[in-house]
Formats: sequence, structure tokens, C-alpha cells
Amino acid sequence: MKKSTLVLAIASVLALPSAAQSINADAEAEARVDANAQMQTSSAREASEPAGEQVQQNGSSANARGNAGGSGAVSLQREKSSTQGESAETETEVADTGDSINDGSEAGLSTAASARDEAESRVEQGQGVAEAAVQSGVDTASEVRTQTESQAASAVESASVAAAAGADVAAEVSQTVSNEVSNSVSAAAATAVDADVAQQVSAAVADQVATEAAGAVEASVNQALDASISR
Repeated sequence: MKKSTLVLAIASVLALPSAAQSINADAEAEARVDANAQMQTSSAREASEPAGEQVQQNGSSANARGNAGGSGAVSLQREKSSTQGESAETETEVADTGDSINDGSEAGLSTAASARDEAESRVEQGQGVAEAAVQSGVDTASEVRTQTESQAASAVESASVAAAAGADVAAEVSQTVSNEVSNSVSAAAATAVDADVAQQVSAAVADQVATEAAGAVEASVNQALDASISR
């Protein structure tokens, strides 16, 4: 239909030069539209072919991925089975560890009970020793107190004896001192008497000596005068 219209348009252009321009313009426009439509259709066909190939390739890839997914599922199943086996082993190990922990706990409790019993026994022994030491200390303190009281009594008695003896000695010393003082006073008095006598004797001697000296001087003077007269 479009091609016949184009032919008629061309014929009209050739037959009618006066109206050819407008008709030609419309024909050219329509021809351009048809050409564009044909080009778009061709482009669409050309584009659809690679798209189909791409779809096929994508389908192949999807199949390949599906196969890979199946293999992966198998691998996952195997890994799951392996994991379940490891989980069972782990549970067994955990159970064994729990048993070991329980055994260790029981052993620790038994050891703690033994240690507690031993500690209580030692505490009782220590209390017994402490009580014995306290009793011994009390006995020792009693003995020391008795000895101290005895020694104090002896010291008081000795002090009393010494005081009595000291009083006697003091009386003797006082008597001796009194006697010595009396003797000293008597001696001093005698010495004083002797001094008075000596003073008197000294005075007499001094007078005699003075008299004799005066006589000697007078004799000497007279002798000197006589000698002078003789000359």
C-alpha cells in the first residue's frame, strides 16, 4: 500500500508540475516515515536476534548454574553430614569433659573435706597446747608470786635486822664521836693554857732580852766615851 502510494505520488509529480512540490513534500515525508519505520523494524529484528542468543546463553548459564547448584547442594549435604558427625563427636567430647569435671569436682570436694578435718584436728591440738601453756603459765606465775613474796619477806627481815644493827652502830658511832669531841675540846683547852703560858714566858724572855740589850748598848756607849776621853 505504501509502495503504490509512493508510485502514484511520483506519477502525480511528473504529471502535475504545479502541484508536484506539495505532493512531493508529503510523499517525501511519508517516504521518510516509512524508511524510518523500516529501519526501526530492521534494527528491532537485528536487536532481537542477539537478544535471543543472549537469552539462550543466559538459559545455558542458568542450566550450568543449576547443575552447579545441584553439585553445591550435594556438597552442602556432605558438609552437613560431616558437620553432624563432628557435632556428635563434639557432644561426646563435651560429655567426657563433663564427666571429668564431675570427677574432678568430687575429688576436690573430698580433698576439701579432708583438709577441713585436718584443719579442725590441728585447731583442737592447738587449743589443747594453748590451754596447757596457759595452765603452765598460771602455775609458773603462782610459783613466781610465791617466790617473790618469800624474797620480799626475807628482804624485809634483813632490812629490819640491818636497821637494828644500824641503830646500834649509829649509837656506837655517836658515842665515839662524842668522846672524840670531848677529847678534842680538852686538848684545845690544854693547848690554850699552854699558849697562855708560852706567851707569858715569851714576854718575860723578851723583857729580859730587852734589858740585857739595853745594858749592852749602855756599856758600849760608856766604853766608847771612855775611849774618846782617853784620846
